Amino acid sequence: MTAKPFAKAACAVLALAVLTSCSVLAPAQSAPPGGSPAPDYGAVSATPRPSSPPEAAGGGFSLRYNPNASMNPISSTDPVNAQLSSLLFEGLFALNPDFTARPVLCESFETADGVKYDFRLLPDVAMTNGSTLDAYDAVYSIEQARKSARYSKRLAEITGVSRSGALEFSVTLKVPNYLFPALLDFAVVKYGYDGSVPPGTGPYWYDASGSSPKLTAFSRHRNADELQIPGFGLAVCSDSELGEYFTRQDITFFGADPNGSLATEIRRDHEARFYGTTNLQYVGFGLRTPVMLDARFRRAVALAVNREKIVSEYLGGHAKEAWTPFSPGSVWFDEAWVTKPTEDARILISRLLSDIGMEDSDADSWLEYPDASGFSAFALTMLVSGENNARVAAARSIADTLTMLGIDVALVELPFADFTQRLASGDFDLYYAETKIPADFDFSALLSPGEPLDFGGAATYELAELNAAFLGADSDFARRGAAAALAAAVRDSAPFVPVAYTEHALYSPRNLLRDAAPTPSGLYVQISGWRRADAVDT
Repeated sequence: MTAKPFAKAACAVLALAVLTSCSVLAPAQSAPPGGSPAPDYGAVSATPRPSSPPEAAGGGFSLRYNPNASMNPISSTDPVNAQLSSLLFEGLFALNPDFTARPVLCESFETADGVKYDFRLLPDVAMTNGSTLDAYDAVYSIEQARKSARYSKRLAEITGVSRSGALEFSVTLKVPNYLFPALLDFAVVKYGYDGSVPPGTGPYWYDASGSSPKLTAFSRHRNADELQIPGFGLAVCSDSELGEYFTRQDITFFGADPNGSLATEIRRDHEARFYGTTNLQYVGFGLRTPVMLDARFRRAVALAVNREKIVSEYLGGHAKEAWTPFSPGSVWFDEAWVTKPTEDARILISRLLSDIGMEDSDADSWLEYPDASGFSAFALTMLVSGENNARVAAARSIADTLTMLGIDVALVELPFADFTQRLASGDFDLYYAETKIPADFDFSALLSPGEPLDFGGAATYELAELNAAFLGADSDFARRGAAAALAAAVRDSAPFVPVAYTEHALYSPRNLLRDAAPTPSGLYVQISGWRRADAVDT
């Protein structure tokens, strides 16, 4: 079923834009699914409290937070508080640098068909309200995530979630996906709590007992003895003030896109630790003109993308060139798939356009497309959101290359809202955008007809089947073959052109930390392994 235009625009995450959610008080506990009595963990509190007084936050460490938005890791989409999530909460899994899933709260899992998964939780995991993690909490968190604006699209293939024991639960999918655990890196919260700060299992807890809130080390966390940072103060500042707050040491750490506005005003001597993301910059196509229907022409556009220049000059080296749909950082990527041009791209493009039969038949410096009546003139419109300078520069470089080859392309920079509206209405021929690909590298949004990112109608059912074959492959060997087939089909039919997978960074003062490693699942997922530079190992 084809999505309505504005439904498409709402679903497309083309510029990592987020909404601010308001706090919601936690309700009284209700019976879990199936009618059994809810486990008794004592009174419900919107603010978690450990069972014993924790060590006070201190040491001069502080983080930014937004007191006017919820810190609920599932329902909130506030980008500031989202950075704190991996300190307060943990997921069933977390992503490795190659985007494979490693268990965190999940002790084990199995599936016979890629459709029904049986999970078992780690035993005796403490939660910050004094309870212990159980299957009610996992089922509740997944169900809450399925209903949330933040995760509903990611989990759309789930048809059912059920508890089968104290630590056991099952998830059933619509279709096979043997990479499904990679989608379960979102936070697990205590059953029945949907307030601003529900209890979690993270290494810190939200402490509002003093004159100002702070995050304090959770003494019952299983890695509590390894934490070298006792806590964090919480500071409030606007985006425009962040650089100044960091410079004067009122904020110790923050994460940002190095090509975004937050990372441009840092004057303090600092370190940036970069990590890979599944954020893909790409060229999309609209098929409203005959020339855009020709896959050979779209392949010519792909050749006009100078990935090396875009990554080195416009993205500051903080991205990986995407010659295939799969990130070069992914375990499923194969360097053998990459065929870089051995000649000047303009020569290759000219040769391909000549094969199509395009020529400047009226000597006006612009190529025309051959048709039944002879040749037809055409002019293309390429859209880009003007709110990100790096993406604008990348789009301009592609448009300039095409223009020099005699293809009439007008680059139109738009505010983000106007950009998404134009895409939803189909009023474009090309566009340059960024979207977050799911960690299982499910390209349905781009490759399945009628899905959220199929703005121009370039997706096909054949591509959708190849994508499903990749996700449904039941062995690494079969999956690598399916990935190769999908990469080749995207290269040849060019429903979109992958350009680069961007990196993000954790910023910190110089010589403060060692062994700090942010991850795709959160800046602080591995904080128990962080070491202060002045600490003496024992």
